[in-house]
Amino acid sequence: MKQFDIKYTDNYEELKELFIKNGLEVGNEPVPTEMIKCWKVTLEDNGREIMVGGATLGLRAGEYVVDGIAIEPQYRDCDIGTEMLEKLVDYAKEIGVKKLWLVAIAPGFFKKNGFTAVERDDAPYIFGCFNCEKYGKECKPEVMRMDL
Repeated sequence: MKQFDIKYTDNYEELKELFIKNGLEVGNEPVPTEMIKCWKVTLEDNGREIMVGGATLGLRAGEYVVDGIAIEPQYRDCDIGTEMLEKLVDYAKEIGVKKLWLVAIAPGFFKKNGFTAVERDDAPYIFGCFNCEKYGKECKPEVMRMDL
């Protein structure tokens, strides 16, 4: 089994590329996002470090969000996403967060990890996809919340 390393990074741009490559929309939120903490998952491959995943905890209009989380497809069955999400949730608890929000294109993963679906009208207006013409038609993500 390959050894993965999950560590803090301050290079959001590197994560942003990973998120976009893996189908996440970034930068279309109706309110600014303050990055609280970012993590990347790396793997050593023939003496060089390659990034295979990442996650970000953000703050928007007073609400904490899993602003992005993605794993490269070939590594998705290795429990890396679960471990990374646990690290993010543990950190959120550590800093006193009471509620985490996200919009999930893979809701099953988040349900399995303690998030519950929330009606769009019951969510804060902090997600860019609410304004997208594809929302609810071609793209059907779920708004989700975890009470900590």
